[in-house]
Amino acid sequence: AQARRHGVTACFMAKPIEKYAGSGMHLHVSLQDKAGNNVFAEASGETWSLPLLRGLGGLIQTMAESMLVFAPHANSWRRFVSQSYAPVAPTWGVNNRSVALRVPAGDAKNRRIEHRPSGVDAN
Repeated sequence: AQARRHGVTACFMAKPIEKYAGSGMHLHVSLQDKAGNNVFAEASGETWSLPLLRGLGGLIQTMAESMLVFAPHANSWRRFVSQSYAPVAPTWGVNNRSVALRVPAGDAKNRRIEHRPSGVDAN
């Protein structure tokens, strides 16, 4: 209804137009304990918390099988081209918008994983 009101058509394809960037559905993952503390937050002196590293490892290890859900259509795969800010390999990095799993920079209390492979057409 909103699209019609503005004279346009809504499209939920991951990459409907080749010369433009595709549309991703990035999911932000955080984890709290029973007390409400962020378990991904590193303790003083730690580089990264063990739960964060294990979470990243598990997501990377299962990414190939999960792509059936994250990119279910032939068009979904058109998003994954280098230099497009869409991830092209099961990698992680800090504040890097080209990796599959991004750990946004910022203070430890807000530590989370941004899961970037899913397109807007994910199941």
